[in-house]
Amino acid sequence: MTARTTPTGLAPTSLLLREARLVGASEPVDVRLHAGRTTAIAPSGVLVPDRGEDVVALQGRWVLPGLWDAHVHL
Repeated sequence: MTARTTPTGLAPTSLLLREARLVGASEPVDVRLHAGRTTAIAPSGVLVPDRGEDVVALQGRWVLPGLWDAHVHL
């Protein structure tokens, strides 16, 4: 999947992910992201797109939180 951009070439500030799979969720959900943060998680089809919001149909693909390097040197 390629990165999505607005007509200005910037990443959208609001994004709705449809039919996402989350760890611990038994059914696909919709996830709303605003300014890079998760603002809502609801059963698939419940969230209504905001005006100007970018919508991506994930069709059951997994969504994971940002990963970080947690290793240490002793």
